[in-house]
Formats: sequence, C-alpha cells, structure tokens
Amino acid sequence: MSTAKQYKRYPLDLTGNHPDNRVMAEVHSITPQERIFNVMAGAFYTESVQITYLGEQLKVHEDFRFHRVVEDAIRQSGKDVAMLIEITDKAISGDIEVRYQAVGGEFQNIHESLVEMLENYKHDARGVFYNDVIEKPRFFEPVRHLTSIYDIYGLNPIVNPLNELVNIARHRATKENSSLLIRLHRVEQMLHDANLSNIDLASFASIHDELLQN
Repeated sequence: MSTAKQYKRYPLDLTGNHPDNRVMAEVHSITPQERIFNVMAGAFYTESVQITYLGEQLKVHEDFRFHRVVEDAIRQSGKDVAMLIEITDKAISGDIEVRYQAVGGEFQNIHESLVEMLENYKHDARGVFYNDVIEKPRFFEPVRHLTSIYDIYGLNPIVNPLNELVNIARHRATKENSSLLIRLHRVEQMLHDANLSNIDLASFASIHDELLQN
C-alpha cells in the first residue's frame, strides 16, 4: 500500500467551519442491500451531517448512525469525525440528500483509509461483539440437529450414577432382590435432590462405589 498522501480540492479544516468544505445536497441511493455508504469528500464532522429523505430531515441515532471514526482527525480537531454513514430505518429506500462539513486535506482519501483499516483488522486478534454485527436476523429459526455429548457442560457429575441405573435395570431383568431395590432407591434420591450448580461429588462417589459392590 502506498503511503503517499493524496490531496484533492478540499483544504484541511480542523475548525469544522471552512466554507469551502461545506458539501451541499450530495445524493446517495439507498437499497435494502446497500444501506452503508461513504460521502464523496471522505472524513466528515458528524455534528454537521443533515440527511433529507422525501423532504423530511432524518434523525441521528434513530434513522441513521455513523461508522469508522477517524482517530487522527478527532485528536487534531477535538471534534467527532467519521467516514461512513448507515441508514438504519428499514423503511427508507431510494435517493437521499446529504449535507456535511468535510475535514479535507489528507482525511478526504477514504480509499486509502479503508485499505489501512482492513490491514489493521487482519492483525487484530480480538473477537467481534454480537451487538456490533449489522443486518443480523432478529430471530434464529431453530433447526433440528445433533449435538455431541462432549459439547454439553454441567452434566458430568451425574453421568456415572445414570450409568449405574442402567446397569441396575439390566440386573433386575435377570433377578430381583431387596438389596438392588434399596440401592436403586438411594441413587434415585440422590439424582432427585441434586443441585447441578453445587453437586456433592463425594456423595456421588460413595454411591458409585457402593453400586459396584455385589
């Protein structure tokens, strides 16, 4: 990636008031698939943005929001600066008009900044917060599927007692005696009283040892 700075027609304005950096009525087309866009002049002051749709002015945080803050521009100007706008109101479709104040100078080269952002993401080992994922469905339709027992947590302490119950049932199929019934009742009581968040492993171990005795 080239590190050369490309300057276009907007001068660097760290005050947010330069008249030459005021962009009026820039038109963007919004579709269900394309709801995030960059303005033509690159980085902009968020407080200056005005968006109009069908003659009505949209509201920030309700109808649209900003993405990709520009830290260098924020540090130099002391103002909030972003590079992308997302139309969050799903009812908006078609042309919108955007008015904004461009930062200008080196911050108008959005293509270079996006490439730099993607390069940084390649070396970012942090995870993605679920709330930051856009265009995710509101509900996830459950689909019948199989889950490995090794992916289920919290049931390990009762695995052995359950296995012993199976063994007891097999023994009862061939012979029935009072000793087995007593032991079965004790295991059933332990399982019934078990608090999976605070299981007494020692008690289960003693029951397991007793069941193994014939």
